[in-house]
Amino acid sequence: MADYHGDMMYEVGNVYERVDDRNYPVAIILLLLFGAIGIHRLYLNDRSIGFLYFGCFAATVFIGILTFNFTLLTWYLGLASLALFGEFIYFIYKWLDRSRS
Repeated sequence: MADYHGDMMYEVGNVYERVDDRNYPVAIILLLLFGAIGIHRLYLNDRSIGFLYFGCFAATVFIGILTFNFTLLTWYLGLASLALFGEFIYFIYKWLDRSRS
């Protein structure tokens, strides 16, 4: 028999699996407000991607402050917006998929 590990687990047959406790509407709001910084990924416990977003943003801001030229930041925000649009579509899909089941 599998061990019970609190309310964050549910039983499937005789095996306990982790409950998917991600709140996708909150992640979508965070993506729209702070997406380029990676806060939405940190909220979803995807720390590696979240810190990658934050590191890229911090590096471009730091370079912009040092050079008094924020062209690189504009390029980063443009490229990040393309990635964030894909994540936005994915989060909507995951939210609708969870609400159907």
